Formats: sequence, C-alpha cells, structure tokens
Amino acid sequence: MTDADNTALRLFFAQLEANTGIRLDMEKSYLLRSRLTPLARELGYADWLAFLHGLVTEQTEGSEERLWHAFEAVMTHETSFFRDSFHFDALRELVLPHLIESNAQKKSLRIWCAGVSTGQEAYSIGILIREHFPQLATWQVEIIASDISKSVIERAQNGIFDEQEIQRGLSPDQVQLFFDRQLDGRYAVRKSSLPTVVFKAFNLTDEWPVAPNFDIVLMRNVLIYFSAELRQKIIDRLHPLINPQAGYLMLGATESILNNTLFKPVKLPRGVLFSTHLVQPDK
Repeated sequence: MTDADNTALRLFFAQLEANTGIRLDMEKSYLLRSRLTPLARELGYADWLAFLHGLVTEQTEGSEERLWHAFEAVMTHETSFFRDSFHFDALRELVLPHLIESNAQKKSLRIWCAGVSTGQEAYSIGILIREHFPQLATWQVEIIASDISKSVIERAQNGIFDEQEIQRGLSPDQVQLFFDRQLDGRYAVRKSSLPTVVFKAFNLTDEWPVAPNFDIVLMRNVLIYFSAELRQKIIDRLHPLINPQAGYLMLGATESILNNTLFKPVKLPRGVLFSTHLVQPDK
C-alpha cells in the first residue's frame, strides 16, 4: 500500500475508535480489507481502498451514513444460542436462585445484555428462565438488550433465525417449545412464551441514561475491543447501575474488571463472575 493508503487507514481507525470505542491498529488492515470489500462493491467503488479514501475525505450528502455502514461492517457480531454454556450454568445454578431469594418481596428482575448482537443471548436467558424457574412467571421480568449496531438490533427485534443459527446451541425440545417454523424454513421466536425482551440501539461511548438498578448485567466479549482506558471507564460506570444488595456482572471468559475494587469476584468451576455484595451466595 502507498503512504496515502496508510494515512487513510490511520484516519479511519481513529474515526472508528472516536465513534464506537473499537480500537484497531495497522496490523488489522487485513480485517478491514475483508470486511469493506463487499460494501465497496455494493456502493460502486473500484475496490476497498478507493472506498476507504472516500470515507475519510468525502463530505457529501450520505457520507456519514456510508461511514457508519463501514463501522458496522468492521464490527464483530459473532453469537449463538447459549454461547459459552458455563455462563448459563452459573445463571441457572447460582445467580438466579440467589436473586429469587433476595428479590422475593418485590418480585421483579431486571437484566441487561450489552453487545447482544442479533439477540441470541437475550432469548437464551428468556428460555433458561422459562425452563428452570416457573415461579418467575408471576414476577415482573425485564430483559434489556442493546447493541451499537442498528441493523443487528433490528434483526434481534424481529426474532427470526435460519436453520444454521437454530442448530447452534438449541435442543429440539427448545425449538419446539419456543419457536415457530415459518413457510420459508426459518424460525420465529415465540415471544409470548418468554419474558419481555426490549431491544435498543445503544453506544457504550455515549452518555448513559438514568435507569433503575439491574440485577444482572451481561457484557460478554465486548470490552476486549476497547482501549484499557475505555474498559476501565465502562466498568466504573457499571457499578452504580447494578443492585448493590444482590447484583451480578458477567464478562467474557478472558475479560476482567481491571482496577475496579468495588466488584467482588465469585469463583466458578469455569470462569469468574463479579458481584456487588460481599458474601458469596451458597450454591
């Protein structure tokens, strides 16, 4: 690549981080090429580099929209139903039983799935609750599911998945109980059979709205794409949003709370869970 190409790459990476928090460096140029090439062709550019130059130099009608399309193309949306099953084991065996006990008087449960992609994580939690905790059917259970990408949030809200997506993590019984097969062979979530799931487009680098405390926050495999400074800022922002008497934070298997000392680690057979309270609940 030319010096001009490298300059365009650096400018794009800087804009990507400023707008989304995602940090990439010049070693990830191969990723940019593979992700931007289809979009460049769709928009009529000669190749991905021509598209890249246009993104960082053009100030015309629609240029901001193209830039966000490029940002979304670069984002990783890998997900599946019950991905990293040990986390769902922890929810079933430890977290939810404890919250059912601690929240018995108010009979409410609030969960935030951040970086939810196309929705499988949020729907998996709903399925887990209905399968294993019938007593929660009379509770006010709300699952807030957010992602920076408006396009994947729209897909998540639609709740329609193809055969391959359905086969990744779901049992035949779960498919039968919680999905309806469509005429085109895809499967639609039977939303009436699950707790309320509210999908929202939300950028973690924006100002956070004031909201009631969450009992559980899942932010799995999100922070790994951010700088250490932004990761720390987000972790510090999370603590006041989580139920101080009995609240939990679940990160990806390789992620940590960094220098935050307010969360308490809860050791699991695999991975670590973080809580806002001092005493680890009994299993």
